Amino acid sequence: MTVEMISYAVGAAILIAAFLDAKVAKIPNWIIFVLLALFVAQAVMFPTTVDLYWQIGVAAAVFVAGLVLFALGAIGAGAVKFGAAIMLFMPLEQWGWLLGIFVAGLFFYTFLFILMQGMFGSEDSNWAALRKRIVPMSWPIGTMALAGLFYL
Repeated sequence: MTVEMISYAVGAAILIAAFLDAKVAKIPNWIIFVLLALFVAQAVMFPTTVDLYWQIGVAAAVFVAGLVLFALGAIGAGAVKFGAAIMLFMPLEQWGWLLGIFVAGLFFYTFLFILMQGMFGSEDSNWAALRKRIVPMSWPIGTMALAGLFYL
């Protein structure tokens, strides 16, 4: 197994989470457990690619910030867990780019889902994001993560 294979597995988990978040408005715990297992595998098999304490510290900070946003009703609990788990894999030296990509993605996907809800949204839609008129937070988080994994 190579570190690239772990990145591809993380990418697959991101895409599955984004699909499920839009379809049923939930990010299942098994996706978070897969991400945590992949992080442990990467830390054990490729210790030079992981700055363990910083990665865990940043993930914990994101988790706490997410809990505050969850308490305010701004995001769901799945997005809190997903954001924290994803931060375990992000290149910390690129935090400015990651934040910019997340914010740009947040604006873009908010606009996109408003358009989609106007065109396709209804009470009987099969897609929870359209039925409930929400923006799945896994989309901007996932966009940031995919950029961090493969482009930064």
